[in-house]
Amino acid sequence: IILEREMMGLYSCRFLQATIGIQFHAGTTSPGYPNDQNVIENNTLLNNGINIPYRSEYRQKVVNNTVDGKKVYYLHDVHGTEDNPVVIENDAATVFLHDCSYIEVRNNTLNDGITGIDVSNSNHISIHDNDIGRNKWSGIFICSSDISVFDNQIYDNMNGVHLETYYTECRNIAIFDNEIFGNSEYGVRWGGSDYNIDASGNWWGDESGPYHPERNPSGKGDSVSNHVDFEPWLMEDGKTQNVGGKSDGEESIILPVIIVTIGTTGLLAAAFYRNDLRIVFYSALLHPLYTKLGKDIILDQSCRQRIFSCISQNPGANYSHLKRELNLGTGTLVYHLSVLEREGYIRTGKTMGRRTYVPRDADHNPEMIPTADLSPNQQAIHDLLKEQGPATRISIETTLSISRQTVYYNINRLIMRGLVESSGRGRNSLCKLKDQT
Repeated sequence: IILEREMMGLYSCRFLQATIGIQFHAGTTSPGYPNDQNVIENNTLLNNGINIPYRSEYRQKVVNNTVDGKKVYYLHDVHGTEDNPVVIENDAATVFLHDCSYIEVRNNTLNDGITGIDVSNSNHISIHDNDIGRNKWSGIFICSSDISVFDNQIYDNMNGVHLETYYTECRNIAIFDNEIFGNSEYGVRWGGSDYNIDASGNWWGDESGPYHPERNPSGKGDSVSNHVDFEPWLMEDGKTQNVGGKSDGEESIILPVIIVTIGTTGLLAAAFYRNDLRIVFYSALLHPLYTKLGKDIILDQSCRQRIFSCISQNPGANYSHLKRELNLGTGTLVYHLSVLEREGYIRTGKTMGRRTYVPRDADHNPEMIPTADLSPNQQAIHDLLKEQGPATRISIETTLSISRQTVYYNINRLIMRGLVESSGRGRNSLCKLKDQT
């Protein structure tokens, strides 16, 4: 159904098998007919999806709709705060964020729809730890500023991440630590040309990196459009690939300086990136704001005590796991981590390109990451093997109702991380947890 008139109502309908279940036409505006009377409510969509393009005139009511049993989130003019963002977690089928700020979209499986996540005319949006695949148009569509996209699997869409300036600028975009592969047109597509989009530090499906006809013609990974910065990229071992082809696991890579105003302090700080993009960026911003603290008061601060306690209970936890468990703002978490490390309470390691944390004196290898930071599909496979014992790849496909390609990819990632072993060949190869009998 394509809705091209105002004051439309769809109630308690079922839409089956169509390519698109419900589509609002982007040009729907007529003088004297306010769009705030469109209603889509209590509908069930199966094997298709819903698409609602952004228009500033739209104020429609979209509530209690599902796609394949999961929720359609349509948020308009919804605002959280840096320390208390609005969270969309675990149960989303597709997400629309229009005129929003401080929203966090995490740990969702957004598959087989039209667009996984649409972020339009919004700011301060964090998208991480999601499985975003097989969407008809885009995995993530962005026409907004101050957007972070990290630790996601983005695959088998037409465009993995698609950015345009239809309604507003796309400034301060950070796309990093993602696995972007199998997208038919572009892994990252940028429609602008006045400035570049930062998409460095991602895995593109092949160690040769993403394909660009001029900047990386030998790349066998997903294509990237013009004005997308993709160097360095992640290798299969989690290290970054330097410009010129050298693997870079430790050295800093200096990119253009960014000047940022922090809160109401009026302080300016120069930020630089290296292979651990997120942590270095925020640490560079926050470090000049504080002086060294006395040892006797380090753990007197309640927030810092919570962070240290979480690391002590989960040695090897990474940033995403800590943020998820503690529900802290990005700036708050990074600052206190930097204090704990500087004062000798914690130390860091790196696995799969991600920084991990352990107590300084712990008898634990910081290279070992707990399963809490796995993607949704990796966690599901790990839990299945833990509960039911060794299983073939084809039985994993059937039990979890996920595709052959998804199982193959995620089993290989679990093997690389030392969590799973596999014997045999093809779909009948037997998979088990390491040291599992």
